[in-house]
Amino acid sequence: MATEQTCEITQSAFGITEEEIAAYEYFDIPLPTVSPEERCRRQLGFRNSEALFWRNCDQTSEKIFSTFPATSPFPVVDEGYWFSDEFDATSFSQKFDFKRLFVEQLLELWIRVPRPARIVRDSKNVVASHGVRSSEGAYFLFDASGAKNCLYSVGVWDSSECVDCYYVRDCSECYESIHCRSSSKLRWCESSARCHDSWFLSNCEDCSHCLFCTNLKGKEYHIFNKPVSPEAYAEAVQERNLGTLAGAEDARGEWAGFLADQPLPHIVGEEVGSSTGNFLYDCTSVFDSFECSSSSNVVHCHFLHESRDCLDGFGYGPNVSRSIQFVNVSGNASRIINCVECWDEVHDLTYCSYCTQSSNLFCCVGLKGKEYCIFNKQYSKDEYEALKDDITRHLKQRSVWGKFFPANFSGYPYNLSSANVHMPLSKVPAKMLGFTWDDKSEVIKPSQLLGSQVLGSGGSEEESPFDEIPQRLADAKDSAVSKVYLCEMTGRPFRLTKDELALHRRLGVALPTRAFEQRHQERVLSLSPRKMQMKKSEKSGRDYRTAFPDNWRRPVLHSKDWERAVRSLRG
Repeated sequence: MATEQTCEITQSAFGITEEEIAAYEYFDIPLPTVSPEERCRRQLGFRNSEALFWRNCDQTSEKIFSTFPATSPFPVVDEGYWFSDEFDATSFSQKFDFKRLFVEQLLELWIRVPRPARIVRDSKNVVASHGVRSSEGAYFLFDASGAKNCLYSVGVWDSSECVDCYYVRDCSECYESIHCRSSSKLRWCESSARCHDSWFLSNCEDCSHCLFCTNLKGKEYHIFNKPVSPEAYAEAVQERNLGTLAGAEDARGEWAGFLADQPLPHIVGEEVGSSTGNFLYDCTSVFDSFECSSSSNVVHCHFLHESRDCLDGFGYGPNVSRSIQFVNVSGNASRIINCVECWDEVHDLTYCSYCTQSSNLFCCVGLKGKEYCIFNKQYSKDEYEALKDDITRHLKQRSVWGKFFPANFSGYPYNLSSANVHMPLSKVPAKMLGFTWDDKSEVIKPSQLLGSQVLGSGGSEEESPFDEIPQRLADAKDSAVSKVYLCEMTGRPFRLTKDELALHRRLGVALPTRAFEQRHQERVLSLSPRKMQMKKSEKSGRDYRTAFPDNWRRPVLHSKDWERAVRSLRG
């Protein structure tokens, strides 16, 4: 039977469905006492998918760039050393003491075991990136797989030559595109699938040669959702001078004005059935989840692909199953409980972090290719199962069992984590929630790694004078990549890369006037919050759950009402 709880952090009420109760019982985890939004915040605090920092490798003392700032509570080493046979985290093993606090002992292990500075696997020519595998020619790329020649993007899958994109799949030559799939040559587009050579699309399918269009399906040569001749379309694109800063800025304003009265469905996605959340694609029975695809029986999850039977988790790749309360788990992972950063053929892990190709681990950190370990200490199968049962029973008696890691376990201060990108807080509220804060560490700017600077040197940019970004793309000479520009919003220096300039030329789009960090932040803030609320349709009286808050920048309709409203556009 469904129940209602009061969040111990915000004191707000939140519901727990019968299906959720059954899932918690299956995993033998007590019901949560914290709302879904605050659980999401806690888990995001263990992620960093946007930034790199200078620090020294704790093994070699060489300067490296890392996802962890120098203030991290544990050692950080070059990823080459961490993944080598030379590093074996069983050397940090310790015995569990039933007379001491569990969290205290886990924290001791947690802060002793080194973490890899970043994760880049089976890739080549991938620079200043993290969470990348099976990719080639990437720069400032995060959470990606099968990417080729992609830059300044987060969440790129099986795509090529994409710049300034956020969660795109099977795309090529796309710029400033968000949640697009199986598309090519898109500029300033969002939530569109199987579209080609278009500008400023939103929630379109199977379209090509369209400008300023939303909710279309199977159309070509349209402007503001109206059909035009190919000649009129070409003339309209040319007239707007989208290769100039002024033209691009005017077009963005024109686009925002047009969208202001264009309806959105209460859930954006494709083939979502009865699912709830936002940005779901080909999902079945996925509830209150975000940015998931080809998944089923999932609740309160994010960034999952081809996954099933999961509750309260963040993935960053495919194939997670029968898992609960996890962060950055992927790659054929199953039966994962309360784990952070465990991937590649892992199963039956509990309270683990940075473990790979392992199984049957309990309270372990940094293990590779191991099984039957507790607190990084090796046991026989029978010893492992007996001791694990004893510790679990011990934790249940003290009402500790099943709780996620405390916020201070994270290697990321709140202001330098993904939590602050998606759910911003100021210093005092963040510290009141148990997170740490870091006013000293400075995020690496891409401009520090370009031009005459040596990768990894940590040098300054004073040798290059500040310049103004070319007002017209046509005026940008090859030497533009050697200049240093100032972000018009933050004043931060930034540079262009050769590949970036080349793609802008091919797509005919103006050069950026803002630094990568600012551009990424603006993309994230354009998304709906990761918080659900109940609404009633004014047209049909239907009750529904949506992530779009009141007074969203566009009218939001129940999906059935939306289908009727846009039927003429999708014939």
